[in-house]
Amino acid sequence: MSKVTKSFSLDVDDDRDLVSYLDALPRGEGSGIIRAALRAYLAERGAAVTLGDVYAAIVRIEGKLEQGVTVVTAADKAQSDKGDAPGTAEAAANLDAWSK
Repeated sequence: MSKVTKSFSLDVDDDRDLVSYLDALPRGEGSGIIRAALRAYLAERGAAVTLGDVYAAIVRIEGKLEQGVTVVTAADKAQSDKGDAPGTAEAAANLDAWSK
């Protein structure tokens, strides 16, 4: 089994509760608890984007391009004026994190 080590910082004042909790864990249990917390966070937010999701989106776009017709409705224009679709930033962050 290959392992990847990731490190992160905690602020002594702002994260005192987290520092105390992690320090109190038995040796060797911290990584598993942090992984579980991160997975629970991703599941709660629904932000986990898979390569399958990206591939499916690309296939849909290719199909539309092959048709040669692009239609933009007033609703599409209004949404594009508001910025990216909801969840776009989170999805991009997940892909960025995965690719590192």
